[in-house]
Amino acid sequence: MLLRAAPPLRALALLSAADTPATALDEAAAAALVAGTAIGGGFLALPYTTAPAGFLPSSVALCGSWLFLLLQSLVLADLVLDAPADPPPSFNTLAADSLGPAGQRAVSSLFVALMLTTLAAQYAKGGELLGAALGVRAPGASALCAAGLSLFTLRASPRAAATANAALTAGFALSLCAVFALGAPLSVPSRLLRADWGAAWRTVPTLLQLLVFLEVVPTVCELCNRERRRVRRALLAGSLGLLVVQLGWSGLGLGLVPFVAGDLADPLAALRSGAVAGGVAGGGGAVGGAIGPLVGALGGCAVATTVIGTNLALHGFFADTRARSSGREGEGGKDGEGGGEGGGEGGGEGGGKSLGAALRFAAAVSLPLAIACAGEASAFLAATDFAGAYPVALLWGVAPPLMALRRPSGSEPSGRSGRLRRIALVLLAAASAAFVGANLAFDAPRLLGGGAARWELRS
Repeated sequence: MLLRAAPPLRALALLSAADTPATALDEAAAAALVAGTAIGGGFLALPYTTAPAGFLPSSVALCGSWLFLLLQSLVLADLVLDAPADPPPSFNTLAADSLGPAGQRAVSSLFVALMLTTLAAQYAKGGELLGAALGVRAPGASALCAAGLSLFTLRASPRAAATANAALTAGFALSLCAVFALGAPLSVPSRLLRADWGAAWRTVPTLLQLLVFLEVVPTVCELCNRERRRVRRALLAGSLGLLVVQLGWSGLGLGLVPFVAGDLADPLAALRSGAVAGGVAGGGGAVGGAIGPLVGALGGCAVATTVIGTNLALHGFFADTRARSSGREGEGGKDGEGGGEGGGEGGGEGGGKSLGAALRFAAAVSLPLAIACAGEASAFLAATDFAGAYPVALLWGVAPPLMALRRPSGSEPSGRSGRLRRIALVLLAAASAAFVGANLAFDAPRLLGGGAARWELRS
């Protein structure tokens, strides 16, 4: 996730917005960026998350989570568009300008927590997938996954990182299309009729993490040349496409794998093993067996794109923080991180040789890897759920409306529309804070008392 746009994305945005009106192609690219940002390694957790509630209740929760994040993205887009365009504002800068130093530090802490939990989840799932492919134990496979992808991110140029991400995204899309094509005829529609509305609310934290895309709002604004109507259309179109894909993936997983109350098994594991009950006569076993490798390829591509993107975001965040502290916007500082396009992600020759960058890289890898290895199979689901329940809800739920409410009064609409807008912002912030409080009230007693965590409750 990106507190400021990762360097390859910033370069794309600046090329698109260079003194020319945004075109339909720019708008389509921005919409695709929104959808592609959210569809990552966490995508694999969706069938497990929605299985206890069933398709209809979880779909309602998914649509509600999507609407909430869409509204928050529109608030954040207005903040970006109302800020000076040169240099392009980052979320870090917006927080510092509206919430002051204390608010900026809180936002930075939430961002780092979100990045680390995202990496922990991806290292755990990547280790599981790689371990199954290579026949090695999960801790070793997780370390191999973390070291390989993180070293690539640290050493690769922006062009190489962008090219790798594009290739992995294409592989993910092709694998996903193939899984849908093979799996749809085997799906059993009657499995989608089961419903447990009481379990639906427990899915919301994970769904928020799986849908979140607000980190690329500044880049979307640049791609659309800061034209407000185009920005809003791109956010709506991209997030709506994302919602459709998520609903389809949830329905496919629930239709292929029956739910057993009290069973903690992940439907994705059944899909990878090819253990799906065919809903068509004949050929179901062969087709079901073909789904397994495709799901493995889909998962591998998803994890790789998420790890690379998250590491780029972390390196960009470190560069932005150092630039602010030194008072030189866009510069990487004395340790050779570099400014502009090469230094934002810590890539290139300067960042790779920097002792400070290397130490930050080691810390950003070792902590989430330790969490992934300690939690083993449960770390992926636990980290994904935690990220949605707390860092996502605070960073992308509470912070944007608070920043909008703290803007200078001259930038606010006047009259009745201004009052209604402020009321809506207060309600968004209050709803986000209440959501965090409800999660804390539910999680703390259970975890302290040794009970099952929310993501382990399979009624």
